[in-house]
Amino acid sequence: MNPNSIQNSIHDSVEFTTRLDCVGDQQSVYFIGGLYHIAVPAEIAQIFTTGRPVRVVCLLNNVYERHGAIKSKGEGRFFIGFGKKVVEDAGLELGQELTVRMWRDDDAHGLDLPEELYEVLETDDEGKSLWNAVPPGRRRGWIRYVNDAKSETKRIERALFIVDKVKKEAETKHR
Repeated sequence: MNPNSIQNSIHDSVEFTTRLDCVGDQQSVYFIGGLYHIAVPAEIAQIFTTGRPVRVVCLLNNVYERHGAIKSKGEGRFFIGFGKKVVEDAGLELGQELTVRMWRDDDAHGLDLPEELYEVLETDDEGKSLWNAVPPGRRRGWIRYVNDAKSETKRIERALFIVDKVKKEAETKHR
């Protein structure tokens, strides 16, 4: 997301205070979407939700930006899950009180597209067309896969691998 769209989005945002919590058992990690989560007040969640998880962008403590999804725990309780890496990268601690500024995520991918993947898609019209047909959740997983590579060379390799995989899957479907 570019800085101008962040500024425009912040004007349409809401802010609240919550605490960083941790799931109690391993089975909950899958449901929550990570080991850690923050509670979202019902009145704020209702601004964004439509009965299913809704993608939002959170600015944690006015420093760390994170894409996520508001999910329901049932009984009018809502949360956003985070993995260990987010907690570490944001410098957060369990039980810490956080200020969260949140706005709807209008990005087509729900995450910033890595430069390497962007470049591969821009040079491959077929790959780009097929990439855009992939469900958003799957695209986010692949974006994370590229972003997790530490070197630029590895990110390029992963981007090429993903576009090739999308093409092969499309070819297999059309047989």
